[in-house]
Amino acid sequence: VVVRWTIRVGGATGTVQTATTESEYKKFGHMLVATKIKVSAMGVEQVMTLTDVVFDDVPDSAFDPPAPIKALIK
Repeated sequence: VVVRWTIRVGGATGTVQTATTESEYKKFGHMLVATKIKVSAMGVEQVMTLTDVVFDDVPDSAFDPPAPIKALIK
């Protein structure tokens, strides 16, 4: 189970360090998922709370390429 990781991300304005913490793991189907994800960067903290996770509820057609792309596929 992942609990926390820290990375440095470089961009046009310099390097920013971010820390992500995962907690409050719950089981959805057969998967254990962190339902609270906290991301901190540059003194700002963002917390995401998941209340529901659904797996494999996407129709296969959702992965069909658009018609212009289908025309390019040989």
